Amino acid sequence: LAELLDFAPRTWRHCSELFCLIRDMARGNGESGAVLKEAVIEAQILPRLLCLTVRERASDIARFSFPGASMRTDLAEILTKPETAPSTHMMTMGNTHGPSHHSGPSPSDLCHLFEAIGVIIGGRCLVLDPVLVEKTEPGKSTTSFELTKRAAEAVIELYNEQSSDPSIGMSYNRLATILEWSLPDESPNGLQQRATKIFNACSTRSIVDRGRDIHFLTAEGLLEYFRDRAREVGQLGFIYEMHCLGFRPDLTQRAFEHREILPHNAASHTYMENHESVALDVASICSARPSPLELGTLSQYALNSFSLFSSANNVHEALGEYLLAFSAYGSDCRDSIREALTTFAHASDGWNGSEQVLVSKKTFDVMAH
Repeated sequence: LAELLDFAPRTWRHCSELFCLIRDMARGNGESGAVLKEAVIEAQILPRLLCLTVRERASDIARFSFPGASMRTDLAEILTKPETAPSTHMMTMGNTHGPSHHSGPSPSDLCHLFEAIGVIIGGRCLVLDPVLVEKTEPGKSTTSFELTKRAAEAVIELYNEQSSDPSIGMSYNRLATILEWSLPDESPNGLQQRATKIFNACSTRSIVDRGRDIHFLTAEGLLEYFRDRAREVGQLGFIYEMHCLGFRPDLTQRAFEHREILPHNAASHTYMENHESVALDVASICSARPSPLELGTLSQYALNSFSLFSSANNVHEALGEYLLAFSAYGSDCRDSIREALTTFAHASDGWNGSEQVLVSKKTFDVMAH
């Protein structure tokens, strides 16, 4: 595995299976799983993965220790022989199967890499669960995509928690609030139109109150909306929206006290900011460990990198926030803070500069909590 990772900068287009293997080796259960994870840590797999993520931006000691894994992207491209598309029986597990035409890995190419890093440092919840499964109706030749069991269970958890009376249904106002939390960039008018469309298209229940028909969205209706939403935005988009609603990347729910605030003088509760909720959730997970997780000196050096979290945030915000929180818990993060401050101070004008400022501020917010 170590030798394969040293060659990974030149073969990253076909490394998805390798990252999945390392991820699954590090999250085994029981005594045998613990032994296997310890072997992964002792073999210095983690610092190699970290170097592979940030390449030439890795710390001096990490680049000196793992020159192969930290090879610059442009140099790796020069040394790589012309590649041909893999044959049909050797298709990779990544999101793209054809030959790539860009000079470096795309965010989707790196998703399994960050999952492997997250599992090794203790974040078993950082594995992005599938959200859609292909199904064929009996007697029909056509197929359809439905929510996986785990994704459907997460939606039902949300429905039961956010409905005043789950046996009746979810009110229009409550659905509008959920949409506001899960779609923070959408305009108020857009959110209102979306809520109205959901009530018109999905399963509802009508109740007569004082001579008026009041419609409530049923659990089946909410499942229909999130199924259609998953088809529209894909796995990463669906998990991000559930992340905004208090769920981890593996679609398990964060504890109530780690995601919602109940004002003393109000009957309704509001969500914390994502980074604040994630920091509290990770602190709870880490404090429950029987003993601190020993990753080794090289791994701690390599983890202390703002570039790592910036790269993870570009792949998926939930992964980036959880990786930052897990690696920062109980660790010396002065180098990461210094790098983030430098990036913040030298951020250029325009979209790219604004993105750098946002990631820097998020780093400070997570570490502060």
